[in-house]
Amino acid sequence: MDLSRLPVPFSPSQARAVGLTRAQLLDLLQRGEVDRVAHGQYRARPSPLEGTPWDVTVHRHLDRLRVALRRFPGHVPSHSSAAVIHGLELMISPDSPVELTCLQREPRSRREGDVILHHCDENDVPVAEVHGMPVTTLARTVADTLRTRGLPHGTALLDAARRQGLLTLDEVLAVLDGQRRWRGRPRAMAAVTLSDPRRETWLESFSFVRLHELGVPLPLAQPTITDLGGQFVGRPDGLLCEKGVFLEADGSGKYFLDGRPDESVEETVRRKLEEERIRHARLESLGLRGVRWTPDEILRQADLVAGRVWAAMRDGPDVTMARAEWEQHRRRIPFALDTPSVNMETLKVRRRRRRAA
Repeated sequence: MDLSRLPVPFSPSQARAVGLTRAQLLDLLQRGEVDRVAHGQYRARPSPLEGTPWDVTVHRHLDRLRVALRRFPGHVPSHSSAAVIHGLELMISPDSPVELTCLQREPRSRREGDVILHHCDENDVPVAEVHGMPVTTLARTVADTLRTRGLPHGTALLDAARRQGLLTLDEVLAVLDGQRRWRGRPRAMAAVTLSDPRRETWLESFSFVRLHELGVPLPLAQPTITDLGGQFVGRPDGLLCEKGVFLEADGSGKYFLDGRPDESVEETVRRKLEEERIRHARLESLGLRGVRWTPDEILRQADLVAGRVWAAMRDGPDVTMARAEWEQHRRRIPFALDTPSVNMETLKVRRRRRRAA
């Protein structure tokens, strides 16, 4: 029996329509080829998927999302689930819950297994159609995700959306203006304050905001560093201008870029690593100090990364032989520069007050 002809999930009547008898359905259940996902709802057990771990995670999230939509009619994908459908950059795990929002007024949110059902305070939830599926609009999706995800995650998503030209801050603020008393709005506004589309990767955005949560100032993103004669030296991910410290978020993906036809993957990685080592040394030869970290370090040991940054800042130079260039500006390092900042303690106080209320 070709189960690919069945929708996800399917009902017994839909199974009969393609020639699957009740006895055959029970036999498939016993053999583990079909799963019961809800009362009267079934799906074929997915075969092993190919692709990157991210591709597999997205595929399975969408599969669970289709099941949830059949279980809970009158809802649309929202928050992180809608962000996946819109193709926004965010992190989800294989067991991240599916998120839906009710289209009609609902007094409270609740969780049903691996599904979060968000309540609705309005009569008209803004909905768009993406890949044939109704989903909250892009601006609403971003605003909802900023309110409910951690500050580094939300800011990284907003940076990427702005960097790709998908939406503007004004569009997000217009939605947040209508959510003034909604849970998580202060965190969303903090993400708006810290957002910078000049950051080139999700990892840069996440890293800088995660470090800012730990007290590190936000760095100037992607400055061009030259020597005093104007000779180009490098373009680090970030620069703490007052301390002469450059920051690098080392995502493994960049080492696979710019591969040459005459070299293997291993040769490309070795070449890129050597280029990074030389660039790092050249920047430090101008009197700067550098701190690097990997994705695993910033995700699991952010406090240790912050400690390395603080140590570099304490030992930062009084004078360097370097200049920074960005957006028509050119300054000798070190120099003072105002960067956005958020008082994390204020956010914590607001959350406690909301819980007490």
